[in-house]
Amino acid sequence: MSAAHVAMVLAHSRSKSVARLVAIGLADGYDVDANCAVASISELARLANATPAQVEQSLRTLVRLGEWAQVTRPDGLRVVRMTLGCPIDCDRTAMHRTQWDVPAPGVSAA
Repeated sequence: MSAAHVAMVLAHSRSKSVARLVAIGLADGYDVDANCAVASISELARLANATPAQVEQSLRTLVRLGEWAQVTRPDGLRVVRMTLGCPIDCDRTAMHRTQWDVPAPGVSAA
């Protein structure tokens, strides 16, 4: 599990609905050493409470958004890699704050 990848998806992903849940599932199962997500379609369907077809559509959406890329490893296995990055105005902390973040009422901005 990579908490940093999940935090990045939560803070910066433009995905919505099932695609967002699939992105969170992919980020949660991200293998940093292999640089790819290790979750299966059936596991992502279970996590997102979706059908395998909806997960496949969500993967296409995430690739189209440019946040994930499907690649083929040298051993022939197709995997998904995160290409989502922080925008230029991100403070690069665990909170991934941007200049557009507005603090909740009663919470200091520092």
